[in-house]
Amino acid sequence: MPIWAWIALAAGVGWLITSSSGSSYPASTSQGDVSDRTDADWQALWALAQQLGSTPQILGLILFEESGMDPGAKNTNGHPNEPSKWCVGLNQFCPGTYESWVDVDKQTYLTWSMAQQLGPIGRFWASKPAFSTARDLFWLNFLPASYVEGASADTVVNDPTKMDPHYATVTVPASNPNLFQGRSILTAGDVDAYLASIAASPGWQLALQRIADNAPEADNA
Repeated sequence: MPIWAWIALAAGVGWLITSSSGSSYPASTSQGDVSDRTDADWQALWALAQQLGSTPQILGLILFEESGMDPGAKNTNGHPNEPSKWCVGLNQFCPGTYESWVDVDKQTYLTWSMAQQLGPIGRFWASKPAFSTARDLFWLNFLPASYVEGASADTVVNDPTKMDPHYATVTVPASNPNLFQGRSILTAGDVDAYLASIAASPGWQLALQRIADNAPEADNA
């Protein structure tokens, strides 16, 4: 579930980054929950990146997009008293996926630290095809059935030939309005622009500094 579900966009003026297709994506000026993350959290992110052959910048950007880097983030999907229908945590594990990768109830999981949640998240990501960019990981989380490694910018992400057409072009856009910007078709280039807008936000800039501060070779004494 995108960061926009957790950040009040009305609190400040957003950034606008325009893609080659003319779409614009606002990146919130909020810092999300980045400032509450501990050194242990960032060190765990570094360790996971090394295990996956990735970088904390790639992994962290997706976590920031999903939840504002808040391990307590939850989307109740209109059912506040039915945890079975919630999407929860840093990576917004949703029903079906959650049960496959997490072995505690959701209320307990929401009390876990970032470092703790990176355990099941890391195992989930390790089950994916090899990825090298933030776009890859976003796409593999979002619509894995249509994923194309090294896709050109005009490749359709919600490809109706690779999944139920109504789900692809109606349900998915309606559930992700800030990503689709009123369109029924999303391209890989649109995803690039969306992620670039998030990368431009002050919250992510703060996260980058915290990642750098906790690099394994950094002298934090």
